[in-house]
Amino acid sequence: MTPKSKTTGRTAALARSLENPRLFWGFALIGLSNTILPSIIHAANYLIIPYPRHVVLLIELLPALLTKLSLPFVVHRAPCRIRPLVVAACWLLAKRIADDTPPNVMPPVRIFTTVLASVASATTEVFCLGMVGRAGAPALVGWGFGTGAGLLQNAVWPFLLTYGAGKVLRSATGYIYHLVAMFLVSYFVLLPQSLTKRGKSNDDERGKNRDDASAEEGRSFLGRHENTPPQSNSQWGMIGKLRTLRGLARSDIFPLVVASASLSLLQYGLARPLDGSAFETFSHFFATYGVVMHLGTLLGRSSITFLPVRSLRLQVVALGVWTAVALFNAVFLISTYIAFLSAFLVGFAGGSLYVNVLARVRKEHEDQADRELSLGLVTAGETGGMVIGGVVGAFLETTMCGSLVSSRRWCHRSR
Repeated sequence: MTPKSKTTGRTAALARSLENPRLFWGFALIGLSNTILPSIIHAANYLIIPYPRHVVLLIELLPALLTKLSLPFVVHRAPCRIRPLVVAACWLLAKRIADDTPPNVMPPVRIFTTVLASVASATTEVFCLGMVGRAGAPALVGWGFGTGAGLLQNAVWPFLLTYGAGKVLRSATGYIYHLVAMFLVSYFVLLPQSLTKRGKSNDDERGKNRDDASAEEGRSFLGRHENTPPQSNSQWGMIGKLRTLRGLARSDIFPLVVASASLSLLQYGLARPLDGSAFETFSHFFATYGVVMHLGTLLGRSSITFLPVRSLRLQVVALGVWTAVALFNAVFLISTYIAFLSAFLVGFAGGSLYVNVLARVRKEHEDQADRELSLGLVTAGETGGMVIGGVVGAFLETTMCGSLVSSRRWCHRSR
């Protein structure tokens, strides 16, 4: 190896070592802000006043689900550096409307703000995961850490704001400016410009695709019968995308549905029927319960580097076992400590499933366009599981509180 080659290799290695922390913290901060922002808007709209909980969950989650199922097919048409600006404008618009529409305003205006927040968050997740597919493992680790930290923060900030600071939930909208600024700085400053501009790596991919297309054309000229009618690119493209979605539904979307459904079931279905005698108020208990659960989620989503999952099927089985333990404990009121332990384990298993599914999708899809499409589509399973678990949990809570009579349960206490 010549001295010039050695110098070039060292320079490339140094560039990669400096780029990895930028990828980690860039995607971590984007994931953190994108997870907290919708919870602030949803809390400020107070839709729980005119509507039951399961209806509120559908209003909050169905727009995100539809966005994740449709946007990956067309997101590549929007320039990379325009996407975050549009999303930031949506957040600022949602904040302005939320500030100007108190709970006594007719619900349709607040429903629009809720839908706008859900679509903006889902849009950010779709195009950022497409970038994660191009950026590599440090970006995925950062995204898992940031979203897990955001869920942990969502579990505790309403309690700290209302009981700790003595403010109302609507006052949290003032933090939207800071979170949007964090999002934009992370995207345009922390992340490498070659990634946000679709730089060299993407140009190489397009060149490779052109070479593959030329080779395929040559093989077709030599091997295909001249009377065989050629298929259009758009037809083959749509068929391929639908096949990708169908394959993901079988192997990768289902584990995410199970993971998020289990978490939502514990959060919305099993919290109020539990024994609350060790806490003064339900808000204190629910915040502690959520912190324990999402501390497990944070650790699970950060575990890909030191505890990779070899078998997703075994992880799904373990998740089902811990969910069953939590349900059994809620029915018979065995122990509050078992409730916290099972919540932590369900959070850890669900978080680990989330990040390992994304890692597997990124590894199995070598074509860049197919990888970005798959990473955008697969997280629809997370939102779909939240819809299922949240709605089932709301009805399960009503059933358990109506049929299981005990003065120790939160649903039979005044606080």
